[in-house]
Amino acid sequence: MKLIKLVADEISTWFFSILSWIPGRSGIFLRYRFYSLFLKQCGKRVFFSTGTNIRRLKNIKIGNSVTAGTNLRLYAGGNGDESIVIGDHVAINENVMVNADFSGKIVIGDSVSIGPNTVLRASNHNYKNRDILINQQGHQKGEIIIGNDVWIAANAVILPDVVIGEGAVISAGAVVTKDVAPYEVVGGVPAEKISKRQWSRN
Repeated sequence: MKLIKLVADEISTWFFSILSWIPGRSGIFLRYRFYSLFLKQCGKRVFFSTGTNIRRLKNIKIGNSVTAGTNLRLYAGGNGDESIVIGDHVAINENVMVNADFSGKIVIGDSVSIGPNTVLRASNHNYKNRDILINQQGHQKGEIIIGNDVWIAANAVILPDVVIGEGAVISAGAVVTKDVAPYEVVGGVPAEKISKRQWSRN
């Protein structure tokens, strides 16, 4: 029985690896068809570009009208309560990692734009005990909640236990370590408030 599971896992790994690199419209069509069978939820008009790598599909929900650039990483693997939820009308650029491994949770709201090379990481390494190697101390689970109408610019990093409020803007290269209020514009390392979005005046 164990051997059968190992063989099945190996076949599945090969299949999804090949699927991720099929080019053109046919690749986008096939990825959508197969991923939608295994994801916990997958809406309509979802486009997975080449290089998409999804780990533990059954822990991931994706809404309608979602576009994923090349080399997207969606990780919700492990044996805990890992989960990723992506809302409607979300645009994800290339080389983005959304990592909820080790019992993490990531929720991305509607109409969110995520720039290239962005990292969302919902768990951290434990490291406080000097008597144990860091890679043997396990992880501390956390969560990231991103509201609607948020823009995360290129090369940003969002760390665990952060809530980004509706309409906020995360500047390029920012490292977000604490909550961001609705409609705030933040930037820097660590990210701090720069300004606040204003209502348009007619």
